[in-house]
Amino acid sequence: MRHLVSASSPHFRQAEDGGSHAPIGLIRAEHEAILECFNRIGAEAQTEEEAVSLIQRLCDQFTLYLSLKEEVVLPALRNLPPEASLSTQIDEAVVEHFCLKILLETLDGQGFDDELFHAKISVLQRHFIRHVALEQRFLFPLISHAPLDLEFKMLEHKEKLRKEDRRDQY
Repeated sequence: MRHLVSASSPHFRQAEDGGSHAPIGLIRAEHEAILECFNRIGAEAQTEEEAVSLIQRLCDQFTLYLSLKEEVVLPALRNLPPEASLSTQIDEAVVEHFCLKILLETLDGQGFDDELFHAKISVLQRHFIRHVALEQRFLFPLISHAPLDLEFKMLEHKEKLRKEDRRDQY
């Protein structure tokens, strides 16, 4: 299975501000973590146990990413002045997240040898790459207008999710 995509791929462009805005860097790091999961599934999953572990990691990364965007980033962008916000693009991002979640749910409990497993991974990856390209084109420019505390809120939210995850493991 071929899943070799990175941030240097043509699907991943620099934001108009060069990606230097800290929240953009945090979002890019989440993109990279998800892409790394796709790459590892394609390159490393040799046994059922490895596949299940890698799928769980992919789902965990997506959960973190989607929560961060839906609970912190998109609300901050919705609160921008009307001349700065692009509510249509924000609404479309929410719908794209919903589609990604549906694909993720179909992977729950599946293994490497299950019917349609590889197809689901491939389609999920393709949708994610498209989502990232649109996000970079339409949402990244908005982030430069976001409140100055957006980076802090994003980091705080990530830490909260990590603490919850550690509690769930015990």
